[in-house]
Amino acid sequence: MIRTPAVRVWWEKDTLAGLRAEGVPEEGVDTLVKGLREVDPRGLDRIRATAIAYDH
Repeated sequence: MIRTPAVRVWWEKDTLAGLRAEGVPEEGVDTLVKGLREVDPRGLDRIRATAIAYDH
């Protein structure tokens, strides 16, 4: 069975942002995108640290 990924693209100030998700209902992707918000510098550091830990 071939699943079509859900793709969302939008502008964040002057940056084009995108999300591609597979195996997730369209409604879940829309809910996630609507819930996104700006992150302060400390929050960004936490996200980066988590991504690095996840990658290893």
